[in-house]
Amino acid sequence: MSTPPSGPVPTGVTPPAPAGAPLSAVPPGTAPVVAVEPEPRATFGWRPGSVRGILALMVLLLLWSVALRSPQWTKEHEIPLIYVYLQYLLVLIIAYYFPPFGSLSTRSRGDRRIIRLWPEIVPWLLLVGSLGLWAWLYYTQREYDYPPRVSFSLPLFVLGGFVIGHALTWLFSRMSGGQLPAWFQDLQAWVALLGMVGLTAELLVHLFVLETLSPERRREVVAALVQWEGLLAALVAFYFGARTETPRILTTGASA
Repeated sequence: MSTPPSGPVPTGVTPPAPAGAPLSAVPPGTAPVVAVEPEPRATFGWRPGSVRGILALMVLLLLWSVALRSPQWTKEHEIPLIYVYLQYLLVLIIAYYFPPFGSLSTRSRGDRRIIRLWPEIVPWLLLVGSLGLWAWLYYTQREYDYPPRVSFSLPLFVLGGFVIGHALTWLFSRMSGGQLPAWFQDLQAWVALLGMVGLTAELLVHLFVLETLSPERRREVVAALVQWEGLLAALVAFYFGARTETPRILTTGASA
């Protein structure tokens, strides 16, 4: 046990308190040291919510691209199936950003960057962009027919990806003591980003490749793309499910 130094104390210097002394024995004017917990690491070390913001705005951008440029819609008056999946994704994402699933990001304590609205501005951009798209479709009165392949099972792909992402995150969090490993967070983000890359590639095929093919070949390509569109949309929804807070009944065992 350390003891305070003996001998005269210089003028203006407060002698240290003995080890084990109560808080009242701390010399006046001396602030106690408070341990500050470090902030949890966000995905890729970026600001929390950045990956979700990128995915959400990409979904909105792809929707506008289909509405403006898709030959299947503008010439054949038939909505491409990829638009239906993107619409389901957009509705899920908008619902995600607001209660009871709300996940608006909070600014870091040490964040002094000039760009302070990212990603908090993303939900409002989604609302403005989606309302603008629906208003434009209504104003132009564009005629269209839903593809015959649309069924009630299509939303299950998006909803299933969301639920699987949430369940895996909850399971890994419980196994790792309440906090996800950094490598698992990054892996989840890569899965969703690769799904978005796949959706973008499919959209490019719809916009620039299909109209150059013969009708027979076009039907074959569209049938092949349909098999992947649901899976790719589910991968994007997977990440939003992974970043949804677990209900308290699952984490504490309390009754609802």
